[in-house]
Amino acid sequence: MSFYKVKNTNKSIELHNKHEKITSELYGIAGVVPYRFVFILTNLCNLTCDFCFQRRRKTSSPMQIQDWLSVIDQIPSGSRVTITGGEPLIYNGFEQIIFAANEKKIDINIITNGVFIEKLVNVLMQTNNVKSISISIDSIGNYTRNMKKVDYDKMIKNIKLLQSLRVDNSLEYSIDVKSVVLEECIGKYKDLIKYLLDDIKVDSVSLQLLKGSSIQHSDFSYEYDEIFNEPVEFYKYKNLSKLKHEIKSIKKYVSNNLSERKVYMHPKFEDMTIMNFDEDNFISMINNKSTHDFKKCKYPWSSAHINADGDVFPCLSISFGNVRYKELVNIFDSKVAGLFRNRIYKNGHVPACARCGWLKV
Repeated sequence: MSFYKVKNTNKSIELHNKHEKITSELYGIAGVVPYRFVFILTNLCNLTCDFCFQRRRKTSSPMQIQDWLSVIDQIPSGSRVTITGGEPLIYNGFEQIIFAANEKKIDINIITNGVFIEKLVNVLMQTNNVKSISISIDSIGNYTRNMKKVDYDKMIKNIKLLQSLRVDNSLEYSIDVKSVVLEECIGKYKDLIKYLLDDIKVDSVSLQLLKGSSIQHSDFSYEYDEIFNEPVEFYKYKNLSKLKHEIKSIKKYVSNNLSERKVYMHPKFEDMTIMNFDEDNFISMINNKSTHDFKKCKYPWSSAHINADGDVFPCLSISFGNVRYKELVNIFDSKVAGLFRNRIYKNGHVPACARCGWLKV
């Protein structure tokens, strides 16, 4: 991940920098409970994105509010929780989770498709722990997410609501956009970024390549040994020449026009703030399933996901245990957690890590 350098610090950058620091501190510690948890409140969603890797099937035994509150009780003060889904704002009672986290001074960032952001107003007015709200937009009109025009217009209205709410009440959360790089949108991302930063005036845009494996951050569990299989679903981008040219153009726009807002990228194939664009390096990495050219991953020690059914997994969806039946300290001291972390500590990655957003050069 690379950030555009700014004069004043954005809350998303604060979260990122804190996570990076704590990741280095926790790396390699046996049985350590992570600093950051991703709460997948529901795997249901109001949209039907064709590229989505989630099954989006209603789980037979979903986590209830009391289950999530029990997890909050086990997380140390000063930790961080990412609230996502599915679409998290359709989960009945998400407000209680944020209020409980606020009581423990746990930072919150929210990832949403933006259609139901108005539900956040009451929470934002009564808490100070929501640091970042990220909205998923891949194209002007968001047609790639099969979003109806009425919903798109509502989403844009909601972003402006967040902006006015922030100004009128001196709130400090960041408003960010996450954009998945899709083949049909290559050649349109510069216009999208200019639209989002110049017209809609969000704080930042993140370009995210398609995940290389369906095991990454999935809403259902895989068998442990499946992480060693080469991902057959790995998508190879076809129009690399056009994508290279566009990213180079975006970098020039960023360099010439932005002072406070920013563009960053997952994985960190290219620094969006440096004009020295290594085209050959970009080509070799974007469609390469191998992770040998990347630094060893440290994030399984600092970050973990809790699925809508209570299963805990590090990043790849292999269950360490279930929070409804075990406490977090026991889950991260389990045999499978130790086995996975030891493997990553020794080798840095496994085949299922291909084109993960956390990879670093």
